[in-house]
Amino acid sequence: MVNAAIDAIGTLAMLFEGAGTGRAFRGKAPEFESGTVTESAFIRSAEKFLGKGAKEQSPGRYVSQDGLRQVRFGDHETQKPNNVHGHFESYDKSAFQGGKVTETAAVKITPDKP
Repeated sequence: MVNAAIDAIGTLAMLFEGAGTGRAFRGKAPEFESGTVTESAFIRSAEKFLGKGAKEQSPGRYVSQDGLRQVRFGDHETQKPNNVHGHFESYDKSAFQGGKVTETAAVKITPDKP
C-alpha cells in the first residue's frame, strides 16, 4: 500500500513510542511528532488505523471507509531521503462530507533491516 488504527487521533500517539508534543501551524491541525517506525511497521500501522475498505483518494492519500481517518504518504513525504515520513490524521466528521483534519501524528520512517 505504501509503495514505495483507533477511535480518535488522541490515541494515535500510543501506537508509537516517544510521541512528542503537538505543534500547530497557522490554519492547520496540531501535528504530533510520534517517533520512528520501520517501513513494514508503518504499513501494518496504516492498515490497522484505516481498517477494511480504505481507498487511495488521491496519490499518497489513503482514507478509511467511513472517512474519519487518513494516512498520507506521497511525494512530499518521500522527497528527502533523510526525512521520509508519514502522517496519521483524524477528521472531525467524514472527509466525504466536508470534514476537516483535527490532529496529525507524524512518524519518521526508516528502512527495514535486511
